Amino acid sequence: MNWKNNKELKIGVFVIVVLCASFLVINYLRNGDIFNREYEITAEYEDLQGLLPSAPVIYRGYRAGQVAGIEYDKESGMFSVTCSVSRDFTFPDDSRLVITGTDIMGTKGLKVIPGQSETAVPDGGRLEGGAEPDMIASLAGSVTSLASKLENTLDSLDAVVGNVNRLFGEKNRISVERTLEHLEKTASNVEALSEAIGGKSEEFAAFAESLNSLAANLDSTLNMAGNAVSDIAEITAAVDPQEVASVLSSFRSLLGSIQDPDGSLGLLMKDDSLYRSLDSLLTDVNSLVKKIEENPKKYIRISVF
Repeated sequence: MNWKNNKELKIGVFVIVVLCASFLVINYLRNGDIFNREYEITAEYEDLQGLLPSAPVIYRGYRAGQVAGIEYDKESGMFSVTCSVSRDFTFPDDSRLVITGTDIMGTKGLKVIPGQSETAVPDGGRLEGGAEPDMIASLAGSVTSLASKLENTLDSLDAVVGNVNRLFGEKNRISVERTLEHLEKTASNVEALSEAIGGKSEEFAAFAESLNSLAANLDSTLNMAGNAVSDIAEITAAVDPQEVASVLSSFRSLLGSIQDPDGSLGLLMKDDSLYRSLDSLLTDVNSLVKKIEENPKKYIRISVF
């Protein structure tokens, strides 16, 4: 009887151990939190983009947790994603949980973008969801942009080739040949001119010295002119404006007296009778002088005592 009881006890203990081991193994295979070392956070998404349970939760390049479950709400049309995160990590409650690509094959995971809040998200808390382009989408966009630029480059190259073909066509070939001949002649003339200039380098040097001397003389002249202008400016500044006005007033008065027909100068300038009398007198004097020169004895008598 005791033996039977011992056997049943052993079988019962063995069954309990197997059940516990099975529970632990199943939870371990499901990446469950056996020893309560994780806490849960949730986020909602309109499009999961291929996100699956057990997908990694990445924080600063490290796997901090995994997707524990995904539920779909028919009324809102949103997916609620629950993540199990190690208690070694805490995130601000304004952080974002975005869907991202984890490899070049397009495998999806969640990436924690930390916020600026000083309050940590609690167990069972909710973060804002989001998504960012994965590597394939970014690469596809880059390839599309590169293809567009390559197409534009090919179009430009095609246009350049067409222009070159038209330039070297039968119609323009003669013009191109003539242009090349003219360029060759121009090069020859330039070379001849260079040789001529090289043979007369001393004359050019003398000419350059003359120019330098002329420039020095012009500089000296300009300095003298500047000094003269400065002296004139000083004299002008020293002259009293009232004195200048007084001189101008006196000059105007003199001009008025000269132009006055009743004055002496006015009569001399405007009455020609005096001019005619003087002219007649000078004519008579001139005639008398000529007669004296011709016959001095008639007009001059000298008596000697």
